[in-house]
Formats: sequence, structure tokens, C-alpha cells
Amino acid sequence: MALRNYLFLFLVLISMQCRNLNLNHPAEPGTKSFWETEMLRCALGQGICVPKETEIPQNNEGIKEWTRFLGASSVNTDTKASATDRFGNTYFAGTTSGSLGGEPMIGSNYNYYVAKYDSGGNRVWIRLMGSTVVSSLYCDSIHVDAFGDILVAGSGGGDLNGESGSGDGYVLIKMNSAGSVLWTRIYRTPSETLGLSTASDPQGNVYITGNTEEQLLDGESALGGRNLFFVKYDRNGNKLWSRLIGNAAVGAYGYGISFEPVSGTILVLGETGGSGTLAGVSLPGGLSDSIVMSFRPDNGALIWASVLGVSGGTTQMRGISADRKGSIYIAGNTLNPLDGQTVSGNNVQVLSKYNSAGVRLWTRLLGAGGTTNTAATGVYADNSGHIYTAGYTSGSLNGVAINGTKDAVLTKYDSEGNLIWVRLSGASLVDVEGRGLSSDIYGTLYVTGITNGNFDGQVRSGIQDAFLIKYK
Repeated sequence: MALRNYLFLFLVLISMQCRNLNLNHPAEPGTKSFWETEMLRCALGQGICVPKETEIPQNNEGIKEWTRFLGASSVNTDTKASATDRFGNTYFAGTTSGSLGGEPMIGSNYNYYVAKYDSGGNRVWIRLMGSTVVSSLYCDSIHVDAFGDILVAGSGGGDLNGESGSGDGYVLIKMNSAGSVLWTRIYRTPSETLGLSTASDPQGNVYITGNTEEQLLDGESALGGRNLFFVKYDRNGNKLWSRLIGNAAVGAYGYGISFEPVSGTILVLGETGGSGTLAGVSLPGGLSDSIVMSFRPDNGALIWASVLGVSGGTTQMRGISADRKGSIYIAGNTLNPLDGQTVSGNNVQVLSKYNSAGVRLWTRLLGAGGTTNTAATGVYADNSGHIYTAGYTSGSLNGVAINGTKDAVLTKYDSEGNLIWVRLSGASLVDVEGRGLSSDIYGTLYVTGITNGNFDGQVRSGIQDAFLIKYK
């Protein structure tokens, strides 16, 4: 043990006046015993003790360290998201049409799965969750909270994780780092309700967003054919409040949610279209436009909203991230010029930056020309002013030659929107699609996605496999 750990442990023990400690109180961060446990774990080397003011500068160079596949014979394995904890373990989640990683299928329909890998690319565990009752299960988001617990969001119903009831709705699952399910919440509705993204705040409160055909939700009302919802739960899965956003003239869809650390607000990324207003802002009249909204975490009150799009255009943003300075980044794709940027290709990647007041500072488009399609599905802002996007392209990008028919993409920008580098992953005649992006405290990046073939020396097992790539 390092000398600093001995000194730290000594000071901790003195401060506790040699009294007995309750080291089994992990669910109450407001209690002394919780923080006593955390300090002791830090001193014993069982935790990473990096204060925000001295955190390690992050600056990923895009060097690929390893690639791993997850699949099984005759099985369709899908994933849309990844999350990384402070110890460098990465979790990714999705759906599978069969048994996976030695875990048996539950029921006869698609199952949720969550897989954990350590920083060396070794699979630690995999868990399958399903229903014996016919139910459509979709897994769209995974997140690691401040206490190392795992949140999974999606849609479905049946008797998933022992939850009984009729009908489907949004699904929110909390697991611990060992893969045990702590609780499951299913909000069942007569019409379709989809959970698409989840996040948490430093206190461990949980937020979920998505869209619903319902016009009433927990006493909230909206008149759209599709309405955006977001809901807050406490750490123990107790619902605190719900918000429903929409109007009769336009649909509204929630696709991303994130905590903004400087203002302490909750950011929701959505999509709408048409004319009129939504969340108090005028819409440009696009076929689809993106909207970023900031809300108070205590009561869900709207603070500001900002729309990105053009009349008659298609702009679809899918990822949102906020850095330590309060800058906000959203990423996705568009078919049309935006903010003075021109389109190079049929569909191009979009990255936009906002300040904490919702003022858009810049937008950058990146395409491969001709009839190619390029899109970002995830974004991460590090603590040193760099922004990374993950997604896919069907053409050579910024001078980097494409490997297959569709390659996974990882890009890096500086805080002014200058493109620093592009990394492509794929193989001849293979479709590879980046879906999720996450980082550990050192700035190591993990990209997850799907493939229908072999690449990076990995051999596909099923009809479609999920993959995980580590970059340093």
C-alpha cells in the first residue's frame, strides 16, 4: 500500500474517533456511514480517489487496443449503448434472439442482455433478462451512476424480472456491478410507450426519457399523436415526478438525457417536426427537427429550449453530452445544410455545441460525398475540451479510406469544432455500425455496435454480432 494510503487511512480513523463503522449502507449517500465506507475503500485501494479539481486530463489518441465480439450461432445480437465505470469496466446492453455467452434464453422472444468486460477485454459476466409471456423487448440505453450501479432503459413488458401485469411500456432496470438486478420498473400503457435513454445525477436519482402515444401520463397531459416524456425516480426506484411534452400540431420524441454538472440541470434531447411551437420555442417546419431542453432536477420545470433544423429538412440528433465547463454537445445526422455548413453526401454527421444557457455556438457537418451516408449515434465530451463522436459511414471520410461497405466511425474534435482525427473500423464487404460511446476516468474510449461479418481478427458467431472496441 502506498504511503499516502496509510496516512489517509490514519486520518480517517482519527476523524471517526475509533468508533465502530457501519460499512454496509450503500444505498444512502446522505448518511455518514456511506461516506465512511467510501473513504475507507479509497484508503484500502478498493476505489479510485480522484477529486474533480485534480482529475486526470483526458486526451485520447485514437489508438485501437483491442476488439471483442459477442454473439452465438444462428442468433441476432443487437446493441445500442455502452457505459464505463470508474474502474475501467465497460458494460453494453442490447437484445438477443437466443442464448448468449452461456446464459440461457428466457421465454421464446427476444431477451435483454447486459455484458460486463474489464479493461483488458475479458468478459466478466453476462446476464439475460426476458419474459415467458409474449412481449416485444427493446433495449436502448445503459448508464453507470455515481455509485457504480447500472441503469438499463428500454421497452417491453410481460413478466420481465418477475414483474407481473398486462401490457407493455417503458422499462427501467437497476443492477449492481456484480450483475444482480436491484429493481425493475415497467410503466405499462394501453398505447405504445418507448423508453429510449436513461441518466442519473450525483445523488443517484434516475431519469428516463422516450415517447408515448398516450396523452395522459401520471396526471400530465399533452395533445400530440406522439409525446415526449421524462420521469424521475430516486435511487430506490420510487417515482418522484413525470413530465409530458407535446402538442396537437407536432409529434415529440425523447432520444437522449444527460446531467449537466455546472448548472446541475437535466438535459433532454428530443425530436419533433412541422410548424408551431414546442416547449415555448418556434419550430422551423422541418420534416424532423431536433430540440434540446434544460430542466430543473427538483421539479422538472423547463428552464430553456433550443431547436436545430431547417424548413422542409431532416435533422435527427441522437447523442448528448455535457463537459465540466457546462458546454453541451449533441450529435446525429442531417440531409441538409445547417448553420452555414454544407452537406457532402446524402446523409452527413452533425455535431453542435451549446453553452449552459442554451445558446448554440457552432455546428459542424462531416460527410463522405456522393450518395454516401454518415451518421453519429453517440457523443462524449472529455475534461480537456475534446469531443468524440461514434457512428458509421458508407464512404471514405476525411481522407481515411473505408474498409468495407459500412464502417464504424470514431472522430475527435477540439472545443472550437476543428476535426482532429477520424478512425474507421471494418473489413471488405462487411457492414459495421458504431452505436454507443463511453469513457473511463482516464479518457479511454469504448465503442460498441453491430457487425454482419469479421474484422480486427474477430470472427462473427451469429447472424449479427455485437462488438466492443477499446481506444487509447
